[in-house]
Amino acid sequence: MKNYTQVYVKNSIEAAKTYCKAFGADITFEIKNGNGTAYEHCELSVNGEGF
Repeated sequence: MKNYTQVYVKNSIEAAKTYCKAFGADITFEIKNGNGTAYEHCELSVNGEGF
């Protein structure tokens, strides 16, 4: 079993881009809100491992 950290942030799309750039992460799963302006859920990974 693996445990993952979960955070809630404002400007989630920009935050995910920042995390990807800073940590070399990739977005592996995403669900955006109805108008596509924020993530309802987004998963990141680094070297294939959940981040």
